Amino acid sequence: MDWRIAVIPATMIPIIVIIIQFDIKLEEILAIGALPFAAAALIMMTKLGLQGLKLSYIARTFLGPFDSIKNLVAMRVGSEFIKFTTPMFVGAEFAVIYYLTKNEFRQQKQHG
Repeated sequence: MDWRIAVIPATMIPIIVIIIQFDIKLEEILAIGALPFAAAALIMMTKLGLQGLKLSYIARTFLGPFDSIKNLVAMRVGSEFIKFTTPMFVGAEFAVIYYLTKNEFRQQKQHG
């Protein structure tokens, strides 16, 4: 089994724990309405995309074009997803470290 497929249901565990702990009912979720929920989701995705573009600009300015803008934006959105779906907001840094290590980016001392 591909571990990436197994992670999708695993990300629901914190959400389920929150629903149980705070006794959230389906009626309360549905009371928000589809349009405000969709608008909030769209606004959040736009925010994450803009953060990804900012990261891409900063990374490519200081480190050079070591990866595509699309991949850098996807990494930023993915790390934020991990951060907001794991308890205690940990995990995003590990995604960034893994991504940079996978792309053979290593911090090096500059000799002057």
